[in-house]
Amino acid sequence: MTRVSPAGLRLLGREAHAALRVRDLFDARFLPLLLPARGSDETRLDRFEIMATGANGAAIWLDAVADFAADGAVELLAREIPDHRVPGSASAPADLIRAIVETAASDAGFRGALGELGRGLDMDYVELWRIDPAWDVLRCDEVWCVGDALLGPFAERTRQATFRRGVGLAGRTWAVDAPQECRSLESTADPLLRKLRERAGVGGALALPVHLGGHIRGVLVMMTRGALPASLPPLQLIEPLAALVVQLAARERDQEALRVSEERKLLLVETALDCVITIDAEGTILEWNPAAEETFGHARANVLGRSLARLIIPESRREAHERGLSRYLETGQEVMSGRRIEVDALRADGDEFPAEMSIVPIHTGQGPPVFTAYVRDITEAKELDRLKDELMNTANHELRTPLASIRGFVELLLGREHSAEDQRKYLGVIHTEAERLTKLVNDFLDVQRIEAGAADYELVDLDLAELVPYSVDVCAAGAARHRFEVKVPDDPLRVHADRDRISQVVLNLCSNAVKFSPQDSTVHVTLTGDPDQARVTIRDEGVGMSEATLEKLFQKFYRGENPEARKVQGTGLGLVLVKQIVNDHGGNVSVRSTPDEGSEFEFTLPLSDGKAVAG
Repeated sequence: MTRVSPAGLRLLGREAHAALRVRDLFDARFLPLLLPARGSDETRLDRFEIMATGANGAAIWLDAVADFAADGAVELLAREIPDHRVPGSASAPADLIRAIVETAASDAGFRGALGELGRGLDMDYVELWRIDPAWDVLRCDEVWCVGDALLGPFAERTRQATFRRGVGLAGRTWAVDAPQECRSLESTADPLLRKLRERAGVGGALALPVHLGGHIRGVLVMMTRGALPASLPPLQLIEPLAALVVQLAARERDQEALRVSEERKLLLVETALDCVITIDAEGTILEWNPAAEETFGHARANVLGRSLARLIIPESRREAHERGLSRYLETGQEVMSGRRIEVDALRADGDEFPAEMSIVPIHTGQGPPVFTAYVRDITEAKELDRLKDELMNTANHELRTPLASIRGFVELLLGREHSAEDQRKYLGVIHTEAERLTKLVNDFLDVQRIEAGAADYELVDLDLAELVPYSVDVCAAGAARHRFEVKVPDDPLRVHADRDRISQVVLNLCSNAVKFSPQDSTVHVTLTGDPDQARVTIRDEGVGMSEATLEKLFQKFYRGENPEARKVQGTGLGLVLVKQIVNDHGGNVSVRSTPDEGSEFEFTLPLSDGKAVAG
């Protein structure tokens, strides 16, 4: 014993604690209640009644709360229960108490403890009922019985039962708050006990109300197949056994609830879509859930015990992170205050990405706090925001411009009379702008259908040596100020593809070449055949592109970084369509470009039967 309060010394009739041992103050039969739960290193509280020994050897019952610390220390806060004294120190058979407590602490658990009680009192059946104050009913905590054709099924039914006050043997005992004893059921006139004998085949029954802290907490029912044994101890000796069993049941129930709660919390962390990361006050990682493994590319086993800042925080932000942590530890002032903020995070491969993060300090009451961070990769969300902004910009400019032209020329035609030549001129502009608007809308719809997997391809065997020149001629008809140089092989190059879609690919690439190259320049189109694929190359003499532009070129609505290129009309969807259509046909698209030296787009398609086929 390291400390006993003055009030405790007075209660126990002791003068000082210095020479006291635990077994000097508490009945040895109850010492297992003061032991931490097996396999547990968690701080927790247990409440139970325990019998202490006064200086004169008298038994003193205490209502106690034990605080089990993680380091193994136990602090007991207790008060006397004056109306729960049992005369003498032998309040119940010592060996039986010891067997009950030791069995409850073993793998046999609480049901085993009931069995020890039943066997120790020569009973064949024991059931414990717990009062549920929320519903004002008795619920069965556990049942133990010997192997019997009637008692076994009866016990299984009992486990699922509930009783109201005054109903059943347990309910009667609860209602009157007094023991119910029937030495023999053979001649009983009580219909309830007769029914009990018929259903369970028992010959004697005893039911005891169980008190803790001066209040009834449950009912213990014991039965035998014959009459109650003559050796049964007096009720005043059995009642402490019943109270002990109830305490053990409550302790096991609390431990199970703690286990379930811990498993539930672990499951929530393990299945969370957000990264859940816990660090200590030194910034060392204590927890790392599967979502964090997937997001950051670090396995849990490789990060525990390592510095969070050096793993997932970019070097440019580490100092600020460490300052914030130190500031909180010194002042208690939260930098983030539980808010979600945007930060840059670092993957295992060195790639930085945008993330949304909130940090919650957790105070355990012992030492510095730990911190749990909830992190979410918002790369897709940021991309969606970009797409939304680009869509709004495109709709604002690319859609409103032709609509404004159409509306303006229609109002001009309706405003006054015009010559036939002017009318044809204005209608030509309206027709051109309507076609432009139709193409914009079709591009939007095509991208949506293709990305949703709803594109309807009509696959046929076609000759690229015939299709490519035709598509180039269509583009050249609207690009009078550009020259086109087309080279195709003499022999056919057959592919299994959708004619209109592949023609759309060639037209889009040729149209881009015209848009981004100066007037009077040449667009070079070349078709070649490899052993198993056809290759179409379209090269211009235009403004070219930087490496940064090439990385984003096939993103929806992307228009390039070059100011001159951004002046060119377009939705930023043409290349998206090109890539998706070619990919859907089993081909590939690539691009090579140098600023001010032009660009070269190339796409491939698998040949029919894997080779060139003569026509």
